[in-house]
Amino acid sequence: MTTIDQRENSHVFSIMKGLGIIFVVAGHTAYSPVHNFVYLFHLAVFYFVAGYFFKDKYIDDKLLFVWKKIKSLWFPLVGYGIVFMLLHNLFFRAHFYNPLTSHLYTRQDYFDCLKYFCSCVTPEQLLGALWFLRSLFIVSFLFMIGVWISKRLSDRYSDIILGGGILFAVVLCSVFDAEIQQIDILIIRRILSNECYLTAILYMGRMFRKYQRYMPVNIWSIGVLLMLLLFLQYKNVTVAIASSIFPPLPVFYFASAVGCLFTYTLAVYIHNLPTLSRIMIYAGNASLAIMALHFLAFKVVSLLQILIYGYGIDYLSAFPVIPDRINIWWVPYVVCGVALPLLYTSVKQILVLQSGRLYGQLILKFKL
Repeated sequence: MTTIDQRENSHVFSIMKGLGIIFVVAGHTAYSPVHNFVYLFHLAVFYFVAGYFFKDKYIDDKLLFVWKKIKSLWFPLVGYGIVFMLLHNLFFRAHFYNPLTSHLYTRQDYFDCLKYFCSCVTPEQLLGALWFLRSLFIVSFLFMIGVWISKRLSDRYSDIILGGGILFAVVLCSVFDAEIQQIDILIIRRILSNECYLTAILYMGRMFRKYQRYMPVNIWSIGVLLMLLLFLQYKNVTVAIASSIFPPLPVFYFASAVGCLFTYTLAVYIHNLPTLSRIMIYAGNASLAIMALHFLAFKVVSLLQILIYGYGIDYLSAFPVIPDRINIWWVPYVVCGVALPLLYTSVKQILVLQSGRLYGQLILKFKL
């Protein structure tokens, strides 16, 4: 059995996020043979990791918790949103957008985009994956409230109370799902369905941290977990959280738990491979950039297909990818969807570092 030192645990979970974001990119290639497989659990990995690293200190400083989530989730969405908003007309003229579903922005459109950003939403198609940031923000806030209430009721049995409370809320929302779907306000409807259901995955992550030492990590556990996921795929279990498509909730939670444990065991093994481990840790730490930029990176592969097959330039607006007639292009899409955002991240880090050094030299020279 493979074990890991506690100080290296964060590296394993960075690798988990790296695997998770690769699964997300692979899922967004739409026509890949792994699409239905990774959709069983790919987003659950991120909710699971968020629950694992949730700190109880936040229940005593809720404003700090909200501020940290605003900085880590809302600010990046607004930043990417403003850049893509300003580039929208350029992208439209470059055939990145389909004129049937998009148009050149007017001044009013720019103002509308800014209003969307205030509610942690971006209308830019190429940033479509960032819906996840608002979801994670809401789910994390709901979970924090749940932890706070359970701690107030009983510190000793707080985890049991928390689990029972989440179970009660999930059952209640599922029973009244038909009525919930009639609510006109989308954000309320999402909170009472998707986000409520997803708090249970944060709870899984929290419980895993408590009982992690009992998790067997070996080739047999990887094999068993993989076979369970393949069985679910064989049974045509379908999960699409963004579209509010869930199988029966027990099946959804089973798929999420198995998928997260599979990703964890895989991450532990990758952690023992130095070169691959460094790459995956870097990808995990840059997962937000990959999530934001992979649709844009897909355009490079789409352009290559246009050049090879002689497609019209309008094919460049196919979203998220050009339908693949020979079913091999999903691999280049995944490679570019991950590698190009990582390249962007590396260049940005180098420029920031060099700018910091230059600024320091100027300050030192000025003082002298």
